[in-house]
Amino acid sequence: MADIFREVDEDVRKERYVKLWRTYGRYAIGFAVAVALIVVGMSGWDQYRQSANEAESERFANAVSMFNSRNYTGAIEEFSQLGSEANSGYRELSLFREAASRTAAGNRDEAIAIYDGIAANSSNRKEFRDLSRLLAIMNILESPDLIVGSSDMSARLDSLDEVGSPWYYSARELAALIKLYDNDRNGALEEFAAIRDDIHAPPALRARSTELYESIKDRTH
Repeated sequence: MADIFREVDEDVRKERYVKLWRTYGRYAIGFAVAVALIVVGMSGWDQYRQSANEAESERFANAVSMFNSRNYTGAIEEFSQLGSEANSGYRELSLFREAASRTAAGNRDEAIAIYDGIAANSSNRKEFRDLSRLLAIMNILESPDLIVGSSDMSARLDSLDEVGSPWYYSARELAALIKLYDNDRNGALEEFAAIRDDIHAPPALRARSTELYESIKDRTH
């Protein structure tokens, strides 16, 4: 009987989260796009072009074309092969694009596994390992059907939300969203208020945190 009650409680928690996510999810989606642009800027597209041989360049361009045409199955296959075979910077980039393709195909659990794999591989550059941890959380938060403990997501943020980390503010925002995931509205309010009042935070993030703070506060009363 106790197991039945636990299942009911979990269903209720899940339903509440889905409602919250329908309201606030668009903010995190925008964050994911911003992070993708950041990683391209950090790595430098020219670096990839210069270090890759012509065959890898053509294969990668072909995979991107398939992705843009919504041929996700073909894109996944090509990116996956490049991710395991390429000797240049295309290996790392292909892994990220494979994960994005799996997300677009509706297989977020597979994308999360790829991001976790990138994060666990010490041969990958640190900025990519850290980025993959953030993107794994993003996919979890965008998938209310994936029942994942908030402690598991918080563990992925370890050290990323510390002062000095290049991902500090992005990680703080995710920490607030994780609290929403856990239906901890008061905790989320505290996180968003801290970002809102931080004069060093990016203006767009402060504005977004202010809006979220007000929206959550209105729903709390």
